[in-house]
Amino acid sequence: MSSIYQGSCRRCGYKSVVFSSAYGSVLVDEPTEATRGNITRVGRFFLVALRHPGEHYDLARTGFTWRQLFEQGRFIRTRKVACRHCGMLFSVRNLEAPALGCSVITMIALAVGLISGLVSGVLARKVAGGVVVALAVSYVTGVVLSIVVQLYAWAYTRMHFGERGREIHGHNACPTCRSRAWRSAESLFLRYLCPSCARRSVRVRMVGIS
Repeated sequence: MSSIYQGSCRRCGYKSVVFSSAYGSVLVDEPTEATRGNITRVGRFFLVALRHPGEHYDLARTGFTWRQLFEQGRFIRTRKVACRHCGMLFSVRNLEAPALGCSVITMIALAVGLISGLVSGVLARKVAGGVVVALAVSYVTGVVLSIVVQLYAWAYTRMHFGERGREIHGHNACPTCRSRAWRSAESLFLRYLCPSCARRSVRVRMVGIS
């Protein structure tokens, strides 16, 4: 699920556009008939948004698989941020590695946890103790494997597509004042600068889930 947010100013009544915190996009060489209408151009790059909850449908229309996005450096993460100088909401994009091997990691973690739980339960002759061990080991194994896989994916992307990543990141700037100073826009606890009245009086709230 993806959370939907909106910022509003109590002083002047300003309301921001409704936005999600982040979403993925596919870098394609050229727009096609299947992707037309869902294309954003960033410099010389064409990006096809993977709209939640239909990411797999949008991905299929590009002709790529999740594995190909990783191997070819085509996955772009887009986040909504707020300009620190003028308060304008805008999107920043960065080349990243998509989440990899979630189902495989889950199966390995469950298998390791199950085996550990059975061994512990048999040795201690306590079923409840075996269940606790199984859950704990499964959780820790899943976390460790996820960290290792994501570190590998990050290093691979940086090593093979560093120049592309720097070029995409170079387009990140406020469209109003061209500032490169921003902060994440979905915090429910911060007060943001209002682009209308220039006071730090905008609060963000969650308005839905998609």
